[in-house]
Amino acid sequence: MSPDPFDHAQIVARCIVTFSATPRRSREQGAGSGEQGVKTFRHSLLHAPGSLLFCGRMWGMDRTNMKLTIRGRMLELVIGDIAAQEVDAIVNAANSRLAGGGGVDGAIHRAGGPAIMDETRRRYPDGCPTGSAVISGDGERWYGLLRAKYVIHAVGPVWSGGGRGEAELLAAAYRTALELAVAHACRSVALPALSTGAYRYPLDAAARVAVGTTADFLERLEESSPLAVARFVLFSDDALSAFERALSG
Repeated sequence: MSPDPFDHAQIVARCIVTFSATPRRSREQGAGSGEQGVKTFRHSLLHAPGSLLFCGRMWGMDRTNMKLTIRGRMLELVIGDIAAQEVDAIVNAANSRLAGGGGVDGAIHRAGGPAIMDETRRRYPDGCPTGSAVISGDGERWYGLLRAKYVIHAVGPVWSGGGRGEAELLAAAYRTALELAVAHACRSVALPALSTGAYRYPLDAAARVAVGTTADFLERLEESSPLAVARFVLFSDDALSAFERALSG
């Protein structure tokens, strides 16, 4: 019987079982004296495998903060782990070499395993240009621990002050990713805040492009398209606040 992601008793029970299996050293990190020891132990409780937050992420317990309905389709903002989303397609914040990296890119590759990179190397040996996207997956199987049938690798721009077409390139990356999702009959897609990590795109400016492009795409989408949910999965309260401002502005 599959666990109910909203059954708190099941979640807590599984967390207790998993936590008991974590290395003893990790559980004893809070044994140090003073405030630092408490902070270290608290961090291990929240973030280590077997922790409450870890288990919450594994069961998709994201915090949904805002939704907008556009012609019967949903645009959602949540704080959560994009690699734990149960959707048809996950959009990866890729680099132009499709070589893997940190942040969202690293999290997706770690969860999905080496099969993702094996496929992108075979299908896209020249990588993907900035402002575009490519897709991997066969629509039948999940990659590793991911719960999505496709991974769409979108390449956003590096922020260079805003005078080098960054907004247009960012919008094009989102648009191409959404077009690929529709072309592969996806009903739901999870998107990150492209370019806002190592590429240093300012959050508020990136959020306006991301939300505006996605809302416009959903508005123009043909009624026959199965795409019903576009979900931005954000990494912090600051990112969520920026996207909320963009959505309500």
